[in-house]
Amino acid sequence: MEDEIMRKFLSVNKQSNSPRIGKYASKKETFYEDIEKWQNERTKEKYDIKPIQFTFEITNRCNCNCKDCGMSANSIIEGKTKLTENDIYKLVDDLYENGVPAFSITGGEPFLEFDNMCKMIKYSEGKVDVNKIISNGFWGRNAEHYFKKIEEAGLFNNQFFVPSIQISIGEQTIPLEYICNIINYVSKHYTIEQLNLGIVHTRLKGEKESQLQKLYDIYLQKFGQFPEGRIYLTDSYYVNSNINAKEKIETYSMTIFEAVQQCDNRFGTEVGKFVSPKIFMKCNGDCYPCEVFNMHKDMFIGNYFKDGLSKVLENLNNNKYVRFIKKYGTIRI
Repeated sequence: MEDEIMRKFLSVNKQSNSPRIGKYASKKETFYEDIEKWQNERTKEKYDIKPIQFTFEITNRCNCNCKDCGMSANSIIEGKTKLTENDIYKLVDDLYENGVPAFSITGGEPFLEFDNMCKMIKYSEGKVDVNKIISNGFWGRNAEHYFKKIEEAGLFNNQFFVPSIQISIGEQTIPLEYICNIINYVSKHYTIEQLNLGIVHTRLKGEKESQLQKLYDIYLQKFGQFPEGRIYLTDSYYVNSNINAKEKIETYSMTIFEAVQQCDNRFGTEVGKFVSPKIFMKCNGDCYPCEVFNMHKDMFIGNYFKDGLSKVLENLNNNKYVRFIKKYGTIRI
């Protein structure tokens, strides 16, 4: 039954068939050429591996308390760490100067820092793009209010990317009705050339009831026909433990090395010549090639606040796992 519902969504594996769909959706057919030219104007030949986005936690606070949180987020009461207004302005400037054309915002829950998030979107206009915002969707209770605010901030004023909002469903306790409100608002007010909306379906070990099935059923009850082919779907898992690179990941029976090879972001042809499409930063400044490996010591590539972005980029280029993918590609390609 779940497989039938999944066909109502755009598959993550088919995103590259259209330049306007998915996590790296582009505004123009010349997307890769335009970004490469833009990057070379700023970095020339300084880096062999040039990420096309920088994903960061604007806060580690979250209004969910998921037992198996892949981001190791803190609750609202416990969480105290966030990026300041000055931090986000400096980050935008550093990304621009170092040839990283876009950023994605995650958490924690980024909409708990909604004012700062809107300020960053506004400040980035004409410098770097907003590629993606990742959320649990709690704000879907009043979706129209939030969409109008981020639209006013300039979310749709990108140079290269069609922006995307990704909503996670799985273990969190946010009512699925709120997610349905977001899906309905996007499908009625924005074209796929303006905004992509994705559902990140986090599969949990031993999960008995499909959250995707429940989401679909609630949408039908509340709004009627589901907007087939409008919302993209991707599965997600995290490897955020300090296991040795040669030790097996129990859930997936693979090594860290194998997991990097099967990274959902491909590290390859889906993102053209850019190989490692991103850098991920915790709100304390610790950086990794991807949020999937956000606490694994062998994937650590430096601290933004201590080392600076240039050093982080240098370390990314020297990371043995990333260089392996650049040389040999991935299993999925």
